[in-house]
Amino acid sequence: MRFPLIATCLLVAPTGAFVVVQPPNTSPLSCWHKMASSSDDTTAPTVVTDESASDPISKDNPPPGVKFIECPEDEVDMPFYTLGVNLAMQVGQNLGTLLTDRECDLVAKGFAEHLKGTLTKQGLDGQTILQNFGPAANQLLQERTLQQVDNHKQAGQEYADQFLKDHAAATQSDSGLIYLETQAGTTDVKPTLDSTIQFHYHGTMAVSGQVVDSSVVRGDSHTLPLNQAIPGLKEALLQMTEGTKATLVIPSDLAYGDAGGGQGLIPGGTTLQFEVELIKVVPASEALGKDDEAWNA
Repeated sequence: MRFPLIATCLLVAPTGAFVVVQPPNTSPLSCWHKMASSSDDTTAPTVVTDESASDPISKDNPPPGVKFIECPEDEVDMPFYTLGVNLAMQVGQNLGTLLTDRECDLVAKGFAEHLKGTLTKQGLDGQTILQNFGPAANQLLQERTLQQVDNHKQAGQEYADQFLKDHAAATQSDSGLIYLETQAGTTDVKPTLDSTIQFHYHGTMAVSGQVVDSSVVRGDSHTLPLNQAIPGLKEALLQMTEGTKATLVIPSDLAYGDAGGGQGLIPGGTTLQFEVELIKVVPASEALGKDDEAWNA
């Protein structure tokens, strides 16, 4: 499944240009982060000053296609800060949701002391610490992960129950998928498991409403072999005809399961909600040779 860029830059996502802006009378340094519109965006990092713009650049008047953020550190220190962000993103977003702020600080302390060699100066070594406390760390994370998954499933079930109460026309299949048609199809053409389809979608985490992926936001419909879609989408699209629009509530068992997905963006046990429109069942002659990025089942 393809996912949008989520505030990534520099080493993390070279396709997203990191744009530095320093309007007059601003301190500390202000930064602009260009959100790449697609994986093909190869825009180079750019420096923008107020002299290069017709109107003064400010937080309320950003250049087209960029988002204002405050740099957490001075410009000279930002490369090192970015290394830390990069390493944290490689560890995964979910780890932070399992720890308290104090525990996150302890993780950062252990990382820094090992990196700087402070442990050796204290007569300690990383391998000994891992051997003695690694099992306890693994058990703690496993227990919290399982509890978090259960919490997400419970919240998702409550959301689904309320959705059914609020939408009398919605139906729920034996698998748990909730299907609500919002626009009737314009033809009688339905896809099969062997079909390649063109469709629009807007996917969110049902409970929080956080967007996980959206062809609507990108402004470009998506084409893929239907048999490579996640189970909930597959089940829904098989009952739609061209032109049909529907709202789907997809339990985690029909989405990304207990493991989650999207490199930590979607936590395990998360119920998803999708607004979908089946635009076209692509004829086999057109589908041949297509190599679009698919959503892993």
